[in-house]
Amino acid sequence: MVCSSVLAPKGAKPLPWRALPARITQILCLIWMIGCSGAQRAGLPPQGPQTAQAVLLRALARRLPQTLQGMTRLEVYSAGEARKVDLLVVVQQPDHLQFQALAPTLDLLALLSTDGLRFLMFERGGAACYVGPACAENLGRLVPIALPPAELALALLGRPPLLAEPPQQLAWDSDRQLYRLDLGPSAGTHQQVYVEPESFRFVGAVFYRQDQRIGALQYGPAGPGGVPSTVQWKAEQTDLTLSLRDVSVDQQVQPEVFAVQCPAGMTVVPLPCSASAQGAP
Repeated sequence: MVCSSVLAPKGAKPLPWRALPARITQILCLIWMIGCSGAQRAGLPPQGPQTAQAVLLRALARRLPQTLQGMTRLEVYSAGEARKVDLLVVVQQPDHLQFQALAPTLDLLALLSTDGLRFLMFERGGAACYVGPACAENLGRLVPIALPPAELALALLGRPPLLAEPPQQLAWDSDRQLYRLDLGPSAGTHQQVYVEPESFRFVGAVFYRQDQRIGALQYGPAGPGGVPSTVQWKAEQTDLTLSLRDVSVDQQVQPEVFAVQCPAGMTVVPLPCSASAQGAP
């Protein structure tokens, strides 16, 4: 049970967040390198893991659904403006995603789709259909959580972006009754990751650049298949909540779902990624 939100700021005013470096595929290899490093044993539950290595292994071992599809509600407050819309979301591991923004009548308002390599987005009634690489910059244009496709898919399924750095320290957050993993060098980009002690479910992460807080991600209680019922992201001038309302997991998704083409009559407009986005890991 989470006693307080991991979104509650404890440090300096956050800065604008950019996509954070993360290499999920390297983490297991890095874990074996750290062994017994950096465990803060004082205050840890006596019956639970006593090292950062053990907690992270248990959390990563939790099975995530291969697919997620259904209706969600997106609420975004940014730069003094509020936006609320129903989204039909389809996620298929490792890197296939589609978001359909719907009117109350369920008519399509906008679509963003990627097969992990190619990005496509258009609005109903618009003159342009945008296509380009599936970089974090492009994927963040409809749902403003700018992550590469594989990391965004995992984030929606309940696994936050994890820095490709050995865990430095394991601590017990007595206020929240959660494990806290400190990842990454304190002199650079680093994060605090929160894990439930019994289920070993990720419940949130706070991101820093040196001593500046740049964003926080929090998951609500587990829903169908263990996926979070809500995904919240907070950064400077952005407060986003994605609520899963009527979703199914591990149901087959037909390949043509992600083979979307620009509607007839629209002008195809290339949307390249910036140099920084192209170079992001």
